Amino acid sequence: MAVIVHHGGSGTIATAARAGVPQVIIPHMSDQFYYAEQLPKIGVAPKSIWRTQLTSQNLALAIKIAVSDKKMKEKSTALAKKLADHDSYKLAEKYIREDFMN
Repeated sequence: MAVIVHHGGSGTIATAARAGVPQVIIPHMSDQFYYAEQLPKIGVAPKSIWRTQLTSQNLALAIKIAVSDKKMKEKSTALAKKLADHDSYKLAEKYIREDFMN
């Protein structure tokens, strides 16, 4: 897979980030708009496309950018490596036990 095109929900972003490839975000609602603005800032996605602005031309351009930008690929790979040893379930359990079991 060279790029992942998706809506930008937090779970999908996390899964895509673990894949180590650039992402193209087309947000539809709620937190998706926030993440659609953040991913380009950290260099793992081109500028996001709001659903109301989506055309075949700007989607094709975003995919082309994501596939051909070497720096974006490097940052995506680095992010995946950083997340590889991160066990979010274990971390959530730790916080729940600390905050709610004491």
